[in-house]
Amino acid sequence: MSPSPATLMEEIVEEILIRLPPQNPACLARASFVCKRWCRLISFPRFRHRFREFHHTLPMLGFLCNVTVDGGDLTARFVPTAASCAQLAERPRRIVLDARHGRVLLFAGSRSHVHNPPESMGALAV
Repeated sequence: MSPSPATLMEEIVEEILIRLPPQNPACLARASFVCKRWCRLISFPRFRHRFREFHHTLPMLGFLCNVTVDGGDLTARFVPTAASCAQLAERPRRIVLDARHGRVLLFAGSRSHVHNPPESMGALAV
């Protein structure tokens, strides 16, 4: 039995979306707003796996560093390295302790906090 036309269309759309440039993640974000089906397709773990597999190495979109602000206090700051990445607002009184596998260990006051961007999009933005 051959696949339905809807299934074939979804596979074709997925193949096109996988080929979007990884240096500009805004393309994927815009594509996800086209319709619910495309958003669901891009959100699937299988798509993310195939996207990474197709492009081999993904670009570094930016990095977190500790900077000294007025008064000599340290604060975490995101520094974008890609044109499509916006500068996020600083989070006062939080410093970066370590980062591995997409997670960031932040220290705020007397507590440490693990920030996982894929699970909490925008948590560093004020």
